[in-house]
Amino acid sequence: MLFYKFIFIKIIQSIILGALILLSVLYIFSIIELLSQNYELTDTLVIGLINTIELLMTIPSILLLMSIILFWNNLKKTNELIIIRHYLSLKKIMLIYSLFILIFASLEINKNNLNSNIKYLKEIYLKGFTETEINQKVFFNFNNQELTISKFNGLNIKKRIIAEISIYKFKNDIFEKSIFSNENHIIGNKIVMKNPNIVTSQSIKDIKGQYVINLEEFEDGFYSNLDKLNLSNKKELVNPIGLLKKITLMIVLFAYISVFISREAINKNASALKYISISVLIFIYSFVTSQIYLESYHIVFHLSVLLTITFYLYKNLINE
Repeated sequence: MLFYKFIFIKIIQSIILGALILLSVLYIFSIIELLSQNYELTDTLVIGLINTIELLMTIPSILLLMSIILFWNNLKKTNELIIIRHYLSLKKIMLIYSLFILIFASLEINKNNLNSNIKYLKEIYLKGFTETEINQKVFFNFNNQELTISKFNGLNIKKRIIAEISIYKFKNDIFEKSIFSNENHIIGNKIVMKNPNIVTSQSIKDIKGQYVINLEEFEDGFYSNLDKLNLSNKKELVNPIGLLKKITLMIVLFAYISVFISREAINKNASALKYISISVLIFIYSFVTSQIYLESYHIVFHLSVLLTITFYLYKNLINE
């Protein structure tokens, strides 16, 4: 039991160390990016930390890969990995790692929801110090062949009012319509335009009532101090083989472990560059193939990817 506890502690230590390394690097780049914006020092440090956590949540599989490399490198240097492999087979070590694989696979699958929660926390923080009136804010929202330009004049977050709102919609570079209102309020997570005017190429109409805009369309840029922001709304295609991709993700994470815990990899003469390169290639292959969408034979393509990774994992296991 103490032997298994030792392995668990070493794995957890490797994950913590990997997270600290990635956080440090990402935090530095996040702070550098924020320096171009006119935030106070304290606000820059806090927003930079939130941005860093958000970035880290987009790459949980990379964190697992890094922790495996650290686990392998640290134990190999002290010959502890050779002792572990003497008493435990590759299958048993992978079984011990299964708990962490399930955790990281869950983070990978649900990272979009986690990032939404982090963005919401950032919005709450930005609301706290965005009290002055912003003269003008413009959003350029691209979605396929559609362009929406949202222009806010006299925006005051504290009073939750917007003096004027103008929205222009284009499709395939052709003007469709514009919406204008000078009676606007921010209510909850929405902008309510009262009695707006709608202008098209054929007519000008007054709408009796309300026109509602969801603030989620502007992400966290609505509360930032930038006056012009480019947005990109990319709607994911309906994925009928989500389960197949999730299984592939699990197999890929197990393949990472099989690369580093094999008997060849624990030898003193084993090249770190060789095995790190193999794992990076596996990651790139799995990432690129998961992003490819084919009009025809889509399921066949992803099934072949799953079989390729599965065969590689089986080959490593059978050779042990």
